[in-house]
Amino acid sequence: MGRNPRAVGRTVPAAYRLARYPVGAFMKYWCDISIAHRERIPAKAPAVLAANHLSFMDPVLVSLTAHDNVRYLAVDELIGQSEFFDRLIGYWGAIPTPRGRPVIGAIRTALHQLESGPVGVFPEARRVEAWGVEPPRRGAGWLSILTGAPLVPISIYGTQDILSKAQPRFRPAPVRIWVEEPIWPFDHLDAVDPAASMVEEWWRRVDARLSPWFADLELADIRSHTHD
Repeated sequence: MGRNPRAVGRTVPAAYRLARYPVGAFMKYWCDISIAHRERIPAKAPAVLAANHLSFMDPVLVSLTAHDNVRYLAVDELIGQSEFFDRLIGYWGAIPTPRGRPVIGAIRTALHQLESGPVGVFPEARRVEAWGVEPPRRGAGWLSILTGAPLVPISIYGTQDILSKAQPRFRPAPVRIWVEEPIWPFDHLDAVDPAASMVEEWWRRVDARLSPWFADLELADIRSHTHD
């Protein structure tokens, strides 16, 4: 029988205090993690941290990149399938988000979190095989507009080789994380659809960072097959 999704993530603050630094140290040692422009994330303040999503490791990495505890929106169809997975994402602050059903409870929880700290969102709404294959949803923009918190794009490269669709095993791989310039809701309020405008800007900033990296990856893959 599946576990109650509402029970996931209730002890997040204590979990973070216990795990944040040892997990961060282990990940940096194991995966060669590099984080650029971390200072762009507001400290001790609300922010919507919006990252691309390649791996189950991405929520952990967003949490380690931020200054404060992060709760993040997660699709609840994943919850209840594995007790280990439930505990893992609960430990890292999942807010269960139903797919195809009203999300009022999840939004209420996210808004409460944004009264004092950050919420993590993956606009692609699922793990993808590579950057650019899934259009972003508007949820991150709406959270920013409703609260006035900045939407902070986070670009992640390298986790396609760790607990991803292409590589389901946990193994060492270099990971690069960039925190892009924040997107402020008041700059988009005159748009026909402010939330969509913000998410489009998120896409442009992350795409400018990741497209060259994935283009190089595809070129390297082509070359490797040419020499086989």
